[in-house]
Amino acid sequence: MKKLLLAVATFATIFSTASAQNSDVNTLNEKQVSQLDVSGKWVGKRFQYTADHKNVLQTFEYEFDLKQNGDIVTGTTSISGENGIFGDMKMRGVISGNKLIFEEYEIVSENILNEGKTWCYKVGELSFAKDGGQVALLGETPSYMPYYGFPCTGGFSNMKKVDSGSEAIDFSNFASSKLNEGGFSMNVQPNPFVSKATINFNLDKDAKVELSVMDLSGKTVATLQNGKLEKGNHEFIFDVQKNTVAAANYIAVLKVNGETHSSLITKANY
Repeated sequence: MKKLLLAVATFATIFSTASAQNSDVNTLNEKQVSQLDVSGKWVGKRFQYTADHKNVLQTFEYEFDLKQNGDIVTGTTSISGENGIFGDMKMRGVISGNKLIFEEYEIVSENILNEGKTWCYKVGELSFAKDGGQVALLGETPSYMPYYGFPCTGGFSNMKKVDSGSEAIDFSNFASSKLNEGGFSMNVQPNPFVSKATINFNLDKDAKVELSVMDLSGKTVATLQNGKLEKGNHEFIFDVQKNTVAAANYIAVLKVNGETHSSLITKANY
């Protein structure tokens, strides 16, 4: 799991406090996510951070309209706020383990009050969670300027799946399967990176390990490990001189004895 910035920690504290008051919010595990069909509409909020990443500056309505084909997800996102401002964008992503890792990449239509400005593209690792009787998508959604790639202030998003006004998922099949308990850590530093990114993780026992990097269309661009590793700390380098890739968002995919762990990584163009 990637190290959290102050902004992440601040909002995570707020969200954890709210979650503590609602014991029905639980992250789903990989097996449970594999039973979901994420196609359809997801509706909720995006909380934009202040420039110092210490507080929430503004809350927007945020929606996904998704189509799933295997592990590949495509569709559109819509964000809207006060005074009629809105932005509709194309998105793409991959379901990896128990996460949807996505990016927005093209503005379809928009209305923004300040001339010369535009919406920032959002990216993120969104976890699937059981929130009462509904499925939620939630997580950090960093953002960056179109064309230039410079980071915007970022935020946190939380949406629920809706289907003609009713719950779309039957949780009865999950009764015999434990929800995700976490506990495994994979770190990627620096992130964003320019020429090299270091992927670090620790094994508590010997394991079969696959480590690869894929783009957000699901294409593998590098395979860094495929075989048994001994228990202990391990470090791998994703080097763009050895693996020629463009400035873009990628996914580090780590499979340990068949269990998937993923992290969004960004090759910067600045």
